[in-house]
Amino acid sequence: MNFNEYQKKVEDTWISNPCDTERIILGICGEAGEVAEKFKKYFRGDYENDYKNFLMLVSKEIGDLEYYIAKLCNKYNLNFEEILQKNIEKLSSRKERNKIKGAGDER
Repeated sequence: MNFNEYQKKVEDTWISNPCDTERIILGICGEAGEVAEKFKKYFRGDYENDYKNFLMLVSKEIGDLEYYIAKLCNKYNLNFEEILQKNIEKLSSRKERNKIKGAGDER
């Protein structure tokens, strides 16, 4: 499945209500926090004997995070695949110009 197909499939499981935008944004924040939480536990040593389980848990949380990101794209008629392509082009340009490090969106 590619990103465009995934973006369409997200709608099959979304239960809409008047607070969709708020739920999407809070979902992104919450799932990003859950990814961070798994890594916190990894760095603490909780998975030192079960690295495979750690990776499985992190990938589930990344999937949940991508779900909300895809839904945000759908809500505002943005193409997720195009966003990713433009991001790589931006970063490649920064690398070519030796501007990967530093601050500011327009470097």
